[in-house]
Amino acid sequence: MKNKMWCCLQLNYKVEEWEKHAIFQKLGKLWRDRKSKLQILIREVDDGRVASRDLCLLKPEFMDSHQRDLFVKKTRSSPFQEKSEKFKAMRGKQIHNHTMSRRGYARLAHIMEKTSSADIPITRTKVWVEGHKKKNGQPSCEAVGEKMKEIEACASESQNTTNIAEDAISLVFGKEIRGRVRGMGLGVTPSKFGASLQQNGTIKQLQSMMHNLQQEVQQMRSIVFQNMRQQNEQEHVSIGGSIGIENDIGSGCDINRLKKSVKFKECVSWRYL
Repeated sequence: MKNKMWCCLQLNYKVEEWEKHAIFQKLGKLWRDRKSKLQILIREVDDGRVASRDLCLLKPEFMDSHQRDLFVKKTRSSPFQEKSEKFKAMRGKQIHNHTMSRRGYARLAHIMEKTSSADIPITRTKVWVEGHKKKNGQPSCEAVGEKMKEIEACASESQNTTNIAEDAISLVFGKEIRGRVRGMGLGVTPSKFGASLQQNGTIKQLQSMMHNLQQEVQQMRSIVFQNMRQQNEQEHVSIGGSIGIENDIGSGCDINRLKKSVKFKECVSWRYL
């Protein structure tokens, strides 16, 4: 089934093979969200004569009747009800709600990089603070506002560093759950973040080296052009001096007397070569 889905994606979108894992992670999240919404609607259906009709109306088009019956039976079972209450209590403890909707931390960081100047680094702390603000710039809730105050109270070095073990987020929230990085999006782990950070540093170093080489080439080119220009000016000056001497000879001497001389003929012949 995954291979068929991947083939359909490649026919409709321009995707690479290395993007397959991240795309299926996103598809799995969307599928779980859709299933969760459908389970909520099924649990809200009251038992009675119209229950079967209401359940039939909730059936998705891609699901057959047998799959629908199994799904409804599992959703309305007591073990599922207990598990649902357990996870509902866990979600109730999540008080730091973001305001990014479906944008995500990665897209938010990309937008912030485009709108900000090149000298200001976009760190995890700045992305988290921006992602938990409303359109009017206020925090999403009181708990988020308290955390923002604690982040502002931290030193500026911790707010501008890219080290996730020493930045303001780690100082305020403490140690994260193993394998998770707050404020970096879906599927990001500390090892992946470290590798990405090292790769970005290498790319920036290569870009700076290329920029320096381009400047050196421009300087060498300007020096070569300047030397060529000086050589051309010297040649023009030497040619102009010889022509000036001929003009002085032609104006200061008696032309009638020079016409009879051989030197005048040689000078004229040399002049018009």
